Amino acid sequence: MQLTEDVAQRVTEAISRPPWKSADPTLFAMLLQKNADQNRKVVRWGIAAAVLSYICYGAFDWFLFPDIADRVILTRLTLGLTFLVLVELVARRDFAVTTLHYVAALAIVAGAIGWLLSALGTTHQEALSHFIIFGTVFILGANLFFNFRLWLSALSSATVTIAFLGATLFLLQADLGTRLVLATYFVNCLVLSLYLSWRLSMERYQTFLHALQAQIQEQVAIENGQKLIEIADTDPLTGLKNRRAITREFAELCKEWARDNDEIGVILMDVDYFKRFNDRLGHQA
Repeated sequence: MQLTEDVAQRVTEAISRPPWKSADPTLFAMLLQKNADQNRKVVRWGIAAAVLSYICYGAFDWFLFPDIADRVILTRLTLGLTFLVLVELVARRDFAVTTLHYVAALAIVAGAIGWLLSALGTTHQEALSHFIIFGTVFILGANLFFNFRLWLSALSSATVTIAFLGATLFLLQADLGTRLVLATYFVNCLVLSLYLSWRLSMERYQTFLHALQAQIQEQVAIENGQKLIEIADTDPLTGLKNRRAITREFAELCKEWARDNDEIGVILMDVDYFKRFNDRLGHQA
C-alpha cells in the first residue's frame, strides 16, 4: 500500500468529514483492496453455508406443502447448486471482488424469488402464511452477512422485500390482518437491517481510516528518525561520515576481526598546516 502525501491528506480530510458524507473513492478502493482476500473467503464460505441451509430447508417444504413439495425442492436444488458452482468459478478465476459480490447478491435474490414463486402455488396457504416469514433470512443475508457495498445491499434486499410484500399483500390467501402484519414485518426487517448494514459499513471504513492514519504517522516517525540518525552521523561540510560514525563502525569491525582472528590495518593521513586554514577561514568553511 503506497502511503503518499496525497493519501495522508485524504485520510486527514476523511476523518474530519461527517460520517453521513460519502466515502473518499480512493480510500474506499484501498479498503476493498486491503480486504480483498478476506472478502473472497467470506463470500465463498457464506454462499456455501447459505446453499446448504437453503437446500436443507426443503425438509419443511416436504412437510408443509406436500402438494408441490417435489417442485419446490427441485427449485431449491437447481438454484442452490447453480449459484454455488458459479460463485466458485468466479472466485477461482480471480475475478474482482466486486464481481463476486454481484454474483452473490444475484444468488440471494434468485434464491428468494425462485422459492417464493414455487411455493405460492400450494393449496396449504395457511402453512405458507407462517413459513413465508423466513423470507427475512434473505434480507438479512444481503444486508449483514457478506460485506456488500451499501448500495448493493440496499438493491438486493429491497428487491427481495418488494417480492415478498407483493406476494403477501396480493397473492397470499390469508385474512387481511395476517397479510398486514406480515407486510409490516418485512418492511421493518428491511429498514432495521439496512440501518445496521450502514452502521457496520461506516465503522469498517472509520476503523480503516484510523489504522491508516496510525500507519502514516509511524512511517513519518521512522523517516524522521532515519533523518536524525543521518544528521548525527554525517559531517555537514563534506557529507561524509563524521568521527562518531567512523568510531562506531570501527568498533564493530574490530569485533568481527577479533572473532575471525584477522589482523587490523589502519591508514592515517595528515595535512600539513591545516590548523592555519581553520584559524583563518573557520571550522565551518
